[in-house]
Amino acid sequence: MKTLQNLFLFSSALLFLPILCIPITRTAPSYVPDPNMRGTIGLLWSCTITFGSCIWTAIHPNVVPVQRARVRIYYKLMWMLLAVLFPEVVTWYAVAQLGQAKQLHRSWQEYWGKKEKEGREDKKKEYKEMKECLGKPGAFFAVMGGFVIKKGRESKFVTTVFPAGFKKLLDDGAFDELANEGVLTEAHFCHRNIKDKGKADSVSKALVSIQILWMVIQCIGRKVAGLPITLLEIHVMIQISYAVVVYFCWWDKPLDVAQPITLPVDVTILSKYGHDIEQETTVFSRELCFITERKNYNRCSEMFLRTVSEITLVAKRKGEFWVLVMALISSALHATAWKSHFPTSTERLLWRMSALGIGVVPSILSSILWITDFEQHLQRRSYNLRFEEEHLARNFFDGILKFLQDVANGNPMEQQPNGQPQKSKGWPTWFPTWLRFLLLRGCILALLGYIASISYITVESFISVRSLPEGAYSTPKWSNFFPHF
Repeated sequence: MKTLQNLFLFSSALLFLPILCIPITRTAPSYVPDPNMRGTIGLLWSCTITFGSCIWTAIHPNVVPVQRARVRIYYKLMWMLLAVLFPEVVTWYAVAQLGQAKQLHRSWQEYWGKKEKEGREDKKKEYKEMKECLGKPGAFFAVMGGFVIKKGRESKFVTTVFPAGFKKLLDDGAFDELANEGVLTEAHFCHRNIKDKGKADSVSKALVSIQILWMVIQCIGRKVAGLPITLLEIHVMIQISYAVVVYFCWWDKPLDVAQPITLPVDVTILSKYGHDIEQETTVFSRELCFITERKNYNRCSEMFLRTVSEITLVAKRKGEFWVLVMALISSALHATAWKSHFPTSTERLLWRMSALGIGVVPSILSSILWITDFEQHLQRRSYNLRFEEEHLARNFFDGILKFLQDVANGNPMEQQPNGQPQKSKGWPTWFPTWLRFLLLRGCILALLGYIASISYITVESFISVRSLPEGAYSTPKWSNFFPHF
């Protein structure tokens, strides 16, 4: 009997043995805050993502009338490179395009508004719809070269309608005449269709805006908390300030449009304006209405020259003044790191020289530009290089030499409407030619010095992370609550 009792107890113990073997664990707290620290990778990641995403979304390139997708990627990368090296120039270009779009939109509404008032009753509704259809996205689309004219699919040329040409076709009643014939419809200019061709969306804009806002708030918070701001954060903050201005100037501009809209305009209409659709428009004019070019662009260098040419076309004295002002502001902002921590004394000295260089060099260039027709000759040479098919590198350096000769000698720049060459202005008569050449070569060296300065600041801001001051990795307590990447 006693043996049976022992067997029963033993079997019962075996049943409860797994429960008795379960380890007793301590539970974690329901909430644990993040440490008030950041790492090197986190610092590099947040600054790089903010910088790259801001420039990528801010740059709204013009329409390139080619079939190859990689060419459009080259084109946008060239614009991004210029935004890194010459943020002031790209910012002014965006402001200039915004002004052109507003002016074109105003002309469009005035024209169709006048037709609505003076037209027949049965046409007033149609004129009103045309008046409202373009919108700001449509005006930007015309400014960015979104409307083209083609003779046929077999033609190897395509003609882009520039803003001046678009306004000329509008004022001369070409659009109205084609609309009455039923060839041109509201769909060709509808801002909804044009906006749909762009790749921008509200989600991406919101994410980038949040990331920028986090970067700004974090830097302000670090300053208030007495924590050091790294050179990388200073440089990124200055760069994205330009990108933000560009972003808002191009807010209504369609983003990354793949294909232009072909207008059903008879090519004979262009002949009235003296434009030949069967030949490349190699003759430069600052009042270009139409430009005919090849469709077989496939080189990165061609996209670089196209970008430079488009920027120089908006170069004017007013723009040069504001570019100079922005360069001086950028120089002053970079100089705020004058006494910051640097890995070596040599790097500190180079930073200071570069900070001064990005302000002094534009001042020197502007003083030369304002007494010469420098920008007009630059416009012509950069425009002509777009149509060079072979020996591009050699033609590029030959073009620089010819450019210097034209400016120094005061050679004619372009043909006037009466057929006479337009004389170059600017150089005082007492300036000898050798001194002109010397000053112009100094301008080229100064430009290279500016590129070296901004390049050094960009590189140094990243490599300086290897040696940061005490407290650089500490973060304000509230910064982790703000959503960011």
